[in-house]
Amino acid sequence: MESIDIKLRADNSSGCQELSLTNEGDDYWFTLTGDYRDKPIQIDFDTLSLCELEDMKAAIELIINH
Repeated sequence: MESIDIKLRADNSSGCQELSLTNEGDDYWFTLTGDYRDKPIQIDFDTLSLCELEDMKAAIELIINH
């Protein structure tokens, strides 16, 4: 299993959130952790295929290169 963590900050938040992209075999998924109203949260998003993840990457590159 591999994981990449990205720290994020929201204007309306009291703390930092962390977005993790995890890979296990052919499955990829994002998990968002952090605090909301001084309580810990964790949101586990549905798994993605490599093709879906590559589509996301292409969309992000379009925005960056626009």
